[in-house]
Amino acid sequence: MKLDQRMKVFLQNEDRFLDIFNALLYDGKQVLKENHSHETRNELNRINKTRIMDVTRVYEDGKIFCVLIVENQSTIDPIMVVRAMNYESNSYERSCKEYSKNHAIPSVYCIVFYTGEKKWNAAKKLSELVKVDERCKEFFNDYQMNLIELNGDIDYKFHNRDNILYQSLSKALFRNQSLEREEFKHVPMEVADLVNETTQSEIEFSQEEGDEINMCDAVNKKYNTLRNEGIILGRAEGIYVGSMNATFKNILSMMNKLHYSLFEAMKILDVDEADYSIYEEKYKALKN
Repeated sequence: MKLDQRMKVFLQNEDRFLDIFNALLYDGKQVLKENHSHETRNELNRINKTRIMDVTRVYEDGKIFCVLIVENQSTIDPIMVVRAMNYESNSYERSCKEYSKNHAIPSVYCIVFYTGEKKWNAAKKLSELVKVDERCKEFFNDYQMNLIELNGDIDYKFHNRDNILYQSLSKALFRNQSLEREEFKHVPMEVADLVNETTQSEIEFSQEEGDEINMCDAVNKKYNTLRNEGIILGRAEGIYVGSMNATFKNILSMMNKLHYSLFEAMKILDVDEADYSIYEEKYKALKN
């Protein structure tokens, strides 16, 4: 199953879906609650012949009446702000046709859920994409896109456990951070699969592992498999590598394929602590 399809299935769960909007719109306060929303049919999500909005729900609890849209995005789209604006305007147009003139139509909120590793560098406002004549600036109706960056600097105030694990585990893998955290030892299989697909980690899980996965063990198993296949050389088992360049290649392999930090990789490969600063400088030079 592709990432986009996995995300749609993941967000069809009402609690996960509403938790995203509570995190962004209400700073984590549990304003939107379960059992007050319903998912719209596919034909109502259609923008044109080729494009359908990912997941859309109508929420109504007697006080709040709105249409909520989540658009999954694993890559950076330069015109995403226009697409999001189009999703909202189409929803308003449909609401005008659906409800009578005497009935208030729902407000519309679209969130772009960006799950890529790179920082979002495309326009978030319409004014960042188009050229606006300064003399007409006060008449220009700007549009601001609602964006959640999975690997961004903001730790969103999710309350749903699956959302929390999906964000924190994906971010740790993207950033080559340690997985030695208690919460990562009990990850639901569905979340583990989604994280695996999102970060392209290629970690294998066996059906015998049950409904929850110990991601720390899963990553270590992959390390052992790669090492046994000869992908990772080094001194983890006392094998001496004669050149510093070869050792550095092993370090990079562990960081890129297994998401170890630089320090963890050097420690596993039994690098002499006196040489740590040399590899740190080599890694800094490589990044620059």
